[in-house]
Amino acid sequence: MKKTIIEVNRVEISDQFIKQKRGLLNALTFASAQYIYKVANKRDRKGTKRFDIKKLGSLQRTLIHKNPHLDEYFAELFFRSILPPNMKDIELIEHTLMSSKQDALAKITWPNSVVFGFSKEERGGANALEFFDEHKTDGSRDISSCSQIIINKYFLNPLPNSIQIVLDEVNQIDAKGGAHSYNLSNLIKKMHDIPLIVGFNEIENDYIKKNLTENWKRAIVSACITAMVYVYENKLLSYEITDKESKKVDSFVKSSFDFFLSNTIINQYYEGFYKLKGKAKINFYPGNKTLIKTKKWITENGAIEQNLILHKLAYALDRCWGASISKFIMMHLWQVEFQFQMSFEKIEQEIKALNYPNKEVSTAFGTIQIIEIKGIEFDPVQKESDRVKKNFKQGQPFRILYGTISNPQYPNLATVLKKILNTKYHGFGFILLKDKIINSTMISNGTTVPYCFWEYVSKDIRNIEPDKWFQLLNDGKCVDFILNRTKSHQEHLPTDKITLDFLIQKVNEFSTNQSVDN
Repeated sequence: MKKTIIEVNRVEISDQFIKQKRGLLNALTFASAQYIYKVANKRDRKGTKRFDIKKLGSLQRTLIHKNPHLDEYFAELFFRSILPPNMKDIELIEHTLMSSKQDALAKITWPNSVVFGFSKEERGGANALEFFDEHKTDGSRDISSCSQIIINKYFLNPLPNSIQIVLDEVNQIDAKGGAHSYNLSNLIKKMHDIPLIVGFNEIENDYIKKNLTENWKRAIVSACITAMVYVYENKLLSYEITDKESKKVDSFVKSSFDFFLSNTIINQYYEGFYKLKGKAKINFYPGNKTLIKTKKWITENGAIEQNLILHKLAYALDRCWGASISKFIMMHLWQVEFQFQMSFEKIEQEIKALNYPNKEVSTAFGTIQIIEIKGIEFDPVQKESDRVKKNFKQGQPFRILYGTISNPQYPNLATVLKKILNTKYHGFGFILLKDKIINSTMISNGTTVPYCFWEYVSKDIRNIEPDKWFQLLNDGKCVDFILNRTKSHQEHLPTDKITLDFLIQKVNEFSTNQSVDN
């Protein structure tokens, strides 16, 4: 009988192990934590510290904010890796904070939980066994990510290089952003919102869609993170991928992609499937090394290659888990990406068909309005960090793309609006997005909006409604979006003062001040 083997240089999961762990997802969750533990302790079996023995007896679950990010998944996986074997697949719960002072569910569930992504300052009046979060209440941070907190607390330096490579990317994404659309970080965000097509309802003659559960998502993400550690640990990929390795990656991507195309039922569901498939082949068939070779961050220390990219994941999953499990996981990632692109194209086509400036128009996703503010006294500014020089006319209108979401089948309206604002309108404007499903508001600035103006607007919003808005700070600077409520934080009341008229007023105020200064 085949045995389950989880070693630094070999991972094999048997059918008996899957049955013992109550299914493949739990088996992947457990095996991922066990593998990370083996790698961290490979040198002298003292590469990790234990969780507080006094708290261990009370631990019943890990808890993360709703729709967790890559850094929380990484942190939760590495935390589970130091737990005893019977707890490496401990239950995960995603939590939405409804009150910063008296959250009833938090008071019930948190005392027996280790909490990721919520700080002690925003605990809803609840206590937990441990809190792991890097953010301060003012939006700043002293450490790169939640993942780094776990590493510092429970893992001994120096880390194995295989773990350090993945950790560096997690930290870079969480602190600086800029991950490619095909990076695991963004695939996770799509996975949260995109309901997967899982079957056909013959009674109602429609396709059955389901959102993945929190433990289902965790199993997929844990397996992906583990696979990347595995290939770097066993030197199956170089940090800077070689041409020879790139050819190997290409072949695995094509094989995985072809399997998806042959087995998916999306082609029966979406009439534009074949056109979309043709576009996807440009990125995923052999010969296109652009995403693997050139998609890098530009930092003070030079260019950093992105490692958690979909192409490399296809290869890493096969090398780590084998062909069957790799295909199972990649079917999730391919479907998420395809359905995201389907939704993206539908939204983009509707907006592109609009020829009504300043008029609100109803659509399948909600409403859209493109406001043009002419005759302003400030111009677009090219960012120094932009590698491609933009060619835009000075003296052009400042635009506000105002959208509302009332249909949860279209979760990527913000992505479409950003593309339109930053390409068609050269990034000179704001996005104002109201989600009527959770009654939230998000404001984002375009890439060529002068930072002094964005800072002026951001600070004014926080001053007017200090208890309703949150904005991250990056090296003391306001990041390019500000939020009211989210799916994980609904303790703030909906905004009633920050409206479209407010933003138009701010544009005119700033323009007047610029005119006076000049």
